[in-house]
Amino acid sequence: MKNFTGKKVFIVHDKTPYGRGLADEVKKAINKGGLREVAFEGINVGEKDYSALASKIKSLGADVVYFGGVYTEGGLILRQMRDQAINTPMIGGDAMYASEFASIAGPAGEGVGGASGSSGPANRRSNFA
Repeated sequence: MKNFTGKKVFIVHDKTPYGRGLADEVKKAINKGGLREVAFEGINVGEKDYSALASKIKSLGADVVYFGGVYTEGGLILRQMRDQAINTPMIGGDAMYASEFASIAGPAGEGVGGASGSSGPANRRSNFA
């Protein structure tokens, strides 16, 4: 939690049991550590346009985005954030390690971190907790 002291955390999930479960656990962890998220948003699986979400991330001045969900939506959200010149870092669960995530996010996915026990590429790991 020390890495996030004073940071504005924007939590997004895909409303699936997997994604919502990850987001709920991150919310609990940061709240227990004394932090409050600036937003806790659910998105619909299968949507393609996340530009309004990206604008909200920007308008709230989020310092980090946590995404709980599958790689398709995570990759699209990240790519659309970068399309709007939003360079806020995104971290998330093990879906961030999927090659499909990198494929969907494209160059926007460089340096994205996952917060899980899985072993992904070293340059994409994050020490969330």
